[in-house]
Amino acid sequence: MSDGLLVTTADGTISKANQALCRLLGYREADLVQKNIASFFTHPADIAMNLSRCGSEGDEISKAEHRLLTKDGAHVPVLFSATPLAEESGTLLGIVCIFTDITERKNAETALREAHDLLEQRVVERTRELAEANTALTREMAERKRAEAELRQAQKMRAIGTLAGGIAHDFNNILTAILGYTQLAMQRLTSDATCRSFLGEVFIAGQRAQKLVQQILTFSRQSEQEKQPVEIHLIIKEALKLLRASLPANIGIVQHLPRCGAVMADPTQIHQVVMNLCTNAYHAMQEKGGTLTVSLAETEAADISPPLPAGDYLQLVVSDTGCGMDTAILERIFEPYFTTKETGKGTGLGLAVTHGIVEGHGGHIRVVSTTGLGTTFSIYLPLQKELQAEPVAVLEKKEIRGGNERILVVDDEQELTQLLEMFLTQYGYRVTGLTDSTAAYAWFCANRQEVDLVITDMSMPRLTGKELAEKLLAERPGLPIILCTGYNEQINAESARELGIRAFLLKPFQEKELAGLVREVLDTGPGRDK
Repeated sequence: MSDGLLVTTADGTISKANQALCRLLGYREADLVQKNIASFFTHPADIAMNLSRCGSEGDEISKAEHRLLTKDGAHVPVLFSATPLAEESGTLLGIVCIFTDITERKNAETALREAHDLLEQRVVERTRELAEANTALTREMAERKRAEAELRQAQKMRAIGTLAGGIAHDFNNILTAILGYTQLAMQRLTSDATCRSFLGEVFIAGQRAQKLVQQILTFSRQSEQEKQPVEIHLIIKEALKLLRASLPANIGIVQHLPRCGAVMADPTQIHQVVMNLCTNAYHAMQEKGGTLTVSLAETEAADISPPLPAGDYLQLVVSDTGCGMDTAILERIFEPYFTTKETGKGTGLGLAVTHGIVEGHGGHIRVVSTTGLGTTFSIYLPLQKELQAEPVAVLEKKEIRGGNERILVVDDEQELTQLLEMFLTQYGYRVTGLTDSTAAYAWFCANRQEVDLVITDMSMPRLTGKELAEKLLAERPGLPIILCTGYNEQINAESARELGIRAFLLKPFQEKELAGLVREVLDTGPGRDK
């Protein structure tokens, strides 16, 4: 037999064993005989009890798993079977025991269990990896969605900016004429109050149109941004002071505006951002009232969620307790011309302008809103701790003086040339207006010593304002020149100064603005740059 076999007496003493069992245990048969079978099991008490029951009650033991102790101390797993051996009369003669070595099966089970555990571990690890990959994918998809939204926003702004740049010059020329001639009409019309009121409305509408063009150029990033290190808490306080006068009594203002570090910013545009956000908050609370909260603090990129590029930031928070916005509106609030306000109460440019200004300052804007609970805008601007803030200039009203100097005005728009002549003549200046830049150059060459100042438009046929200025300065270095433009990508205030042009004036301008600049340029004296 391949299985081990032995026969015991009724009390469990071994009387016979086969060679298979001897090989399994490492003993000779003579070493096994006369020894109790229980002494070869790892748990002798258990097997002794089972064999006792087998002998006394005649119960068989069928394939129970046990471990045998070999001669060298090893533990061998076996299937143990025992059958009582009795006479016909029932007298117990002994017990026949069979041992089947199941080492290989046990090893296989162990290997299978280990393989199962390893597989289970790998499944857990793979599940975790898949979860992490899924989280990363979700994050990436959200980031891609955000990037696509930003790209669409940028494309819209570029498109609007291109359109704005194309029409800004002509539109600002038209506005200059509308505002200028309206001012002149209001000055001359003294008796008819109704007509003066009508003209006042025309002037206000013209100013609104002027601001609209400025806003379009701002959010399309085609307007000039003169940045300087500033501490913006003073700008915010001034904006809130102006806003307080227009807010109803049922809207309260809570402000926490400590002095913080400096940021590189255009003070005028920061003022515009604050006014835009606070005005939107006011409109959101207009019906039921509420609280407008404005706060300022320094923070680090790591403390912002989601994190911003490394560095220190100035955090401006504007929140309201108004009607709030749903997700559909939130996704579109920075789109130009998108508005939820009634017709006549908004152009849809306020937040687009705000977004453009913040991005133009290297900052970031975040918004959180819940329908019925309010909205919070958070703006983050990079701190410039190493720079010293410059004081925000306070505009003082100055008395505008006239004079009797000779001024040459050049603009290819006849109505604008006439308008400038009338503006300046009122202040005592002697004005010569021409609409042809080449004719203006010829006239100047014939009268070069009589001219005290030249005011020229930029965009003109034949000679542009820049080219005319270069030729005039070649004829007479140090000649005071003011260059005017409605909008032009080829030149700005800085490049104009580099050419020797004394001042740069954007259209549309008003009478006092022009008269003040003319006097200022003339007072710098010939040959002195301003």
